[in-house]
Amino acid sequence: GIPGHHHVKPSSCTAREHPPASTHSNMGSGKPRGIQSARKLRTNRRVNRWADLDYKKAHLGTWLKANPFGAASHAKGIVLEKLGIEAKQPNSAIRKCVRVQLIKNGKRIA
Repeated sequence: GIPGHHHVKPSSCTAREHPPASTHSNMGSGKPRGIQSARKLRTNRRVNRWADLDYKKAHLGTWLKANPFGAASHAKGIVLEKLGIEAKQPNSAIRKCVRVQLIKNGKRIA
């Protein structure tokens, strides 16, 4: 060989040349990873958010249907009858109320 150069066997690799593989592995994590996985991650998140009951309640929009006022704070209506609702025990009173039919959707409320 060349004087001053010692031949190194290929099998004698030290830890300095090849650092050990990372202890954390992504195998079996079940989510797509990579540079083009954003759409899949986004759509999966969008689908699975509906399993969260609080998210579903906030975003389904059924509260608008259930509320006779819709999204409004006030509404106009026609008085159908006057009512005297008696208070529950231990109170004793007759609460003056009216049954009203709303103009905007025809729902009847007391």
